[in-house]
Amino acid sequence: MNIKRFGYPILMKAGLGNMLIPWARCFLWCIDNNARMIAPHWTKLRIGPYLRRERDKRNYQRLFTSNQYIDGLLRLYLLATTKKCAFELYDGTVSSGRGITVLFSGMDSFPSFIGRHAEIKQALTTMTKPEYLPRKADRPFIGVHVRLGDYPQAKNPESAPWTSRLPIDWYVAAVHEVRKTAGFGLDVILFSDGDDAELIPLLKLPAVSRSEDKESITDILALSQAAVIIGSCSSFSMWGAYLAQTFTVWHQGRCPGKIMEQQRSACYETEWMPGNMFPDRFRSGLVNLITG
Repeated sequence: MNIKRFGYPILMKAGLGNMLIPWARCFLWCIDNNARMIAPHWTKLRIGPYLRRERDKRNYQRLFTSNQYIDGLLRLYLLATTKKCAFELYDGTVSSGRGITVLFSGMDSFPSFIGRHAEIKQALTTMTKPEYLPRKADRPFIGVHVRLGDYPQAKNPESAPWTSRLPIDWYVAAVHEVRKTAGFGLDVILFSDGDDAELIPLLKLPAVSRSEDKESITDILALSQAAVIIGSCSSFSMWGAYLAQTFTVWHQGRCPGKIMEQQRSACYETEWMPGNMFPDRFRSGLVNLITG
């Protein structure tokens, strides 16, 4: 093997949205630096999802192939013999002989992906096993992601910590506002780790159905097909919106981060609270998308 520069994403024990961040950073760096990725390790021991009886047990190792990455015995050999360097400390040089493996960890560099969503979506789709790819949407829909799971209920949503639930009534109001702006009742597909009893106010709305898929990657890719996304404060919502690059509604003050280039973001993203109208550029763009 002539290549002596390798990238290796160190995946934390977290939800899939967070784990995908070091993978994506490593993927893009390998493309830009003529390097090859060493297959990440998706298997993590998780007890919480079983204790909380979550729909998604987070067994992510079942979802992906490693065909396009270095795996098997060669993976073990490179991890054992190459020089290791954290990405933040890497100066671009390669020592003779052993080669170097640049390590990617953490989940605070989402803005570095901006503008490269097509590359990342293609790579993510390619490494996902065919049985976990979603069916192609046959009509425009509103994708609503409600994060519950291990997020606690906040007593005061306006001063709530980041990892807390948004009020279900906010999602309901956002659906009404999108439908009112669009001029007709777009179907809603609901993506959530909660159970039906927790989601009754949304499920009682007309033309609302739950995603039938139980795997996180399937739901992220399905959410990315939405014409409009109503997101929660989570990296799952960020990934759906980032891959879609479409109209996205966030709770006021709870937008998880920048996912679009500034000019596009001004038209396609908004923070919103009930009782308000969407910004003019967002409203007109949404109407044009649906009617055009």
